[in-house]
Amino acid sequence: MVAERRGVPEAEVGYEDVARAAFGRAGQVAVSISMYTELYGICAVLFIVMVRNLAERLKSKHISYAVFGDRCLVVDVRRASE
Repeated sequence: MVAERRGVPEAEVGYEDVARAAFGRAGQVAVSISMYTELYGICAVLFIVMVRNLAERLKSKHISYAVFGDRCLVVDVRRASE
């Protein structure tokens, strides 16, 4: 039904389109806000997990590195006891 109204294949109809057909512009905005909030939340949690995991793995290592503009090059990684 939504696809017929928009004149697009059914594969291209998303949640926002269904919400707009059912509840109007307010429904589309509510669904969009909900989806993007969930997406950013998942990305934030993933980033936190990655940082904690990396910090735990590199806790006992000494890292020497060089920064060239916007690039970072790891030069030397060894245990702190060496």
